Amino acid sequence: MTKLYNNLIKNILIFALFASPLMLTAGEAEQRAANELLDTARFEKVMDGSINAAVQMLKQMDPKMDNHEATVRKFYNEHIAESFRKDVVDMYAEIFTEKELKDITAFHKTRTGQKALEMMPEIMQRSMQIAQTRLMQNMGEL
Repeated sequence: MTKLYNNLIKNILIFALFASPLMLTAGEAEQRAANELLDTARFEKVMDGSINAAVQMLKQMDPKMDNHEATVRKFYNEHIAESFRKDVVDMYAEIFTEKELKDITAFHKTRTGQKALEMMPEIMQRSMQIAQTRLMQNMGEL
């Protein structure tokens, strides 16, 4: 159950990095820069990994879901993947200026930036484990 919880939290954090409830329309220059950032960050690969993890979690929660994997993947692709990138682009374009987006993209194109992107899932998972440990250590006080 702990592994399932950690995977769920990891996926929520991945989505949280790319999503926000406040998504406003931004200028075209910012949207182009945000799209380039997502391309550099291999956004679709991250989304595919998140969808795969979500499908695996559903299957762990209910083994009968194994028979419905294609339906679940279709649901995610239709209701999340297709519109999610646009929402994320809008969010980044609203939060950052064109120059800031280009600076972030330039960093992600460096060897260190690529390593940061590659290590992000592990960093997030380990961070969640640390947070969970701290929570459990102090649960009595809560």
